[in-house]
Amino acid sequence: MGYNYYIACKRCQRFLDLGRWRVFHDLQFPEASKELFPGAGNVAAAPVDGPRLRERLRIMDDPFSVNHKGEADFQKLAAILAEFCDKHDSHELYLINDSGDFPWSACDRYPWYEWAEVFGPNTDMGGVDLPKNLIHDLHLRSWDEIEKHLLRSHRYDPATFPGDIDLVKHGFEVVRKSTSRWGG
Repeated sequence: MGYNYYIACKRCQRFLDLGRWRVFHDLQFPEASKELFPGAGNVAAAPVDGPRLRERLRIMDDPFSVNHKGEADFQKLAAILAEFCDKHDSHELYLINDSGDFPWSACDRYPWYEWAEVFGPNTDMGGVDLPKNLIHDLHLRSWDEIEKHLLRSHRYDPATFPGDIDLVKHGFEVVRKSTSRWGG
């Protein structure tokens, strides 16, 4: 089955879904830890730096890259990742896998709603639930619009996951207030 991977900037609180692309075929992940993103749960993350990541993008000799180099979606993802590296050049970057929690998962212990996904070919548009993406990328302005969007996803079925939609509503309200304060 395998893991899915994400590249995340801790400073800017942005991440990109890499799907099965590990980028570093020899990277060893430490045990999931609560220390990297306190309050976010056990996150399985390995630190990476921009120059090393750019070098990996130049070489692309990992098995996933070798198998998918010619595909349009892979080329689009590689270009988005290169742009991500440029924008977050000297920031604190992490390669995160899905064997633990995510700092961008809705919870009541951590400001998860400050995170945003950089949309790419692996983004599930129907599953977008981060308030910044809902407001700025999907242009949903009212809670009614957002609630309709969320209820299309099985993830926000009130019978199965009671309370989760309330976490998103709270995050939406916080982000909307901060956005309106800054004129966004």
